Amino acid sequence: MFDTNPGADTADRQLVRDDQLDEARAGGANGLRQLIVTRVIPSYFPDAGLRRSASSPIDAQLQEVVLAMAMGCGLDVLARQSAALATRQDYWPLLPGINKQVLIGAGAHDHLCPPEQHKRMVSRMPSAEFCLIEDAGHLAPLEAPSACASAIQNLLMSLGGRASRSTSEDARV
Repeated sequence: MFDTNPGADTADRQLVRDDQLDEARAGGANGLRQLIVTRVIPSYFPDAGLRRSASSPIDAQLQEVVLAMAMGCGLDVLARQSAALATRQDYWPLLPGINKQVLIGAGAHDHLCPPEQHKRMVSRMPSAEFCLIEDAGHLAPLEAPSACASAIQNLLMSLGGRASRSTSEDARV
């Protein structure tokens, strides 16, 4: 799991999402695009320009991918996702009962689901491993696909799997 949250939604976060949906609806035909560009993308890629190296994907490309995904889904899907998040149960109490090997990965710059939260998850799960993905925010598999694929590959290898290809061949966006 990468960049996740096992907790129930907070009232404050629900209000923010409701405000965002209202803002998008009020914006008419361009409302969703405006919301994604001005509010969602900055929360997914905080301080992106400060942490990108020359070998990292271009921020603009990743932002275009996120925008295209959001526009392809549309405002109705966003509203349903928001409703699902608003009614999400608190799964923290269930974590100690998960005795399977689990990889918990976090983007080092994820402000929505910070690495410290992921470390707390790992501390409650008997067989979990933590992997910090440097140079990534909330969308680590998009931002650092090779690092995420390598972490997954290492977990599979530790479970007795075999790697048939190099990580770089498998990690294509």
